[in-house]
Amino acid sequence: MLGPIDAQVPVVEGNVRHYISAQNFIDVRDDLVKRIQDAERTGQTPSQAWLVQLASLNKPFILHCQRQQAYVIDFAKRWLPKHMLRGLPPAEALKKAEETAKNLLSRGAFSHGQMIPARDIKPENGLHLRVDELPRDTETWKTLWHLYSCCDVLFNIPAGQNISKLFESAVESIPVY
Repeated sequence: MLGPIDAQVPVVEGNVRHYISAQNFIDVRDDLVKRIQDAERTGQTPSQAWLVQLASLNKPFILHCQRQQAYVIDFAKRWLPKHMLRGLPPAEALKKAEETAKNLLSRGAFSHGQMIPARDIKPENGLHLRVDELPRDTETWKTLWHLYSCCDVLFNIPAGQNISKLFESAVESIPVY
């Protein structure tokens, strides 16, 4: 399964740090702008609540969120052609990398942790990645599932004790708190 790629930004709510998709902040702004424009287009007065909400948004923070999402696309354009799209002509690999990243960002997943199964990673879904779907009875699948389950437990330890990132290499695991 493929994991989420959307940028996450820390938000403190009730003295608890949460990580929220940068896209959520962009979507809220875009939704408010659309509602206001739709009301004006039909000759109605936009809701005062919408205007207040839009005015109260932290514009530099929204710009930061947009740049974080743009970085995700740039990252995909730099790395996918070298790895998962290698072998394609460079211009085609770059185009498919950008399309794949944009499609992954706009999938509308309900949760950042929602996985994308291998059966959904297909060109007709705008995802141009070469993947092998492993049968669940193979040792490789079982090992990967074990690693995934351990990370799931590690990342869901109560707030204040949990980690925010895990860097893995062939010989080391480094948690970041």
